[in-house]
Amino acid sequence: LKEPATSVEAGSGQFTGVQSVASASSEGEKELSDETVRMIGRFRDRGEGRYQFAWPGSTIEGGFRGTEIAVKLKIAKSPTANTEDYVQVIVDDGEPFVLKVENGVEEYTLATGLPDGIHRVTLVKRTETMVGILEFQGFSYLSGKEAFLPRGKSRRIEIYGDSISAGYGNDADGTMHTGFSAAQENAYMTYGMIAARNLDADCTLLAISGMGMYQDLGGAVQPEKFFTNFGRTILSTSAAKWKFEPKPDAVILNLGTNDFASRVDPTLYRQDRKS
Repeated sequence: LKEPATSVEAGSGQFTGVQSVASASSEGEKELSDETVRMIGRFRDRGEGRYQFAWPGSTIEGGFRGTEIAVKLKIAKSPTANTEDYVQVIVDDGEPFVLKVENGVEEYTLATGLPDGIHRVTLVKRTETMVGILEFQGFSYLSGKEAFLPRGKSRRIEIYGDSISAGYGNDADGTMHTGFSAAQENAYMTYGMIAARNLDADCTLLAISGMGMYQDLGGAVQPEKFFTNFGRTILSTSAAKWKFEPKPDAVILNLGTNDFASRVDPTLYRQDRKS
């Protein structure tokens, strides 16, 4: 069954119509895990079934049986006072579509009118940490019920980077650049997440626009920030330290471009990297 993907109704935070999906039986034919919900990336457990996340590419998968699915999702905090955020949604193996998360809305219908059977829905945070912190509060199964997910991937790639890795502007329409736009950033279509999908691996994406190894895009020397920033579950929350588990099978460090966007003392740079 193939139907065209739909778009958001302005202001409603919901999708209408049948999404592009694979056969309803395809999920049931895969080897199943004992999980109905799976989170990939860095998530902070806030208790009572609430999980906060902010890094680009943070992924939530849910299994369900039925014809429709909704998610309980809200903007928990925005360091830059944004009133909206963006999530990529994929139902089964269908065409991805964009969910616009808005202040004041806490439940979004992701799909209706699906063939009755077992399905999988995947949500991927498109934006980086400066856009905001999202809070996942579970799925609403509506007329259906939860179902076990297919077994998870056995390999994981972890990427540390800057705007190139975060997907800054990669969904722009080609018009003149006017600065950062959350709607134009898409972690799902970054080189790292594309590579991971082609290698049948999970991807943890830790990328900050303007970040450098020794100094940032504006020339501010910040060698300690490399270790501080990337050691956090939520970038803007110092209390949420990450335990670096599970261990990745491969690590990509793609930093250094911003160091040389401004003048840098090569001797100090080399000394800092050696230490």
